[in-house]
Amino acid sequence: MSYEGTYKSQKESSQRLMLFSLLAFLGILGALFYKFKSWNLVFQTIGNVPVVYLGAMIAIYLTNNVISLASLVGLIAIFGLAARNGILLIERWIFMATDENIPFGENMIVSGSLSRISPMLMTALTSMLALLPLILAADEPGKELLYPLSVVMFGGLLTSTLVEIIIRPGMFALFGEKPVEKAINNSKKQFNNKNNIYS
Repeated sequence: MSYEGTYKSQKESSQRLMLFSLLAFLGILGALFYKFKSWNLVFQTIGNVPVVYLGAMIAIYLTNNVISLASLVGLIAIFGLAARNGILLIERWIFMATDENIPFGENMIVSGSLSRISPMLMTALTSMLALLPLILAADEPGKELLYPLSVVMFGGLLTSTLVEIIIRPGMFALFGEKPVEKAINNSKKQFNNKNNIYS
């Protein structure tokens, strides 16, 4: 006996999606390492993703939804958004240390977080507001795919924003000092090399 039709199609689509998700994940890891030159910062960038996924799962549970193909697509989108917010914050802190000569510490982390909180909130809140009509119109015909996608993305965006504001600065305070020192040393080497070339 074999299952055909929708079940077979969904199973094949899920397998393809998992394969492409793995390839995308490896590509993101490679791109992050190329940017930061530090596995410490790479894992800090993606380290909050499980918390974001937890928020998406809670949203599914609270809406009595089930994990479907559309939900999995939403989870992949949330992964990209969470990684982007982490990149914005870490990039800002490194810039402050290397270009503005601000010493690593609480003042640098708080100041960098405050300078990035507005764009992160703007992006998250506008996206969440755009998803609200889809969530409120769950019973309307034609929303069978959009509703689970919007639920996952709404929950993930909410927890992603909270994670970036509350957890990310603490993680960087605990594990970010050595990567920042390395970035400062690399910046000095590049500056000295440029001076040697022009002299």
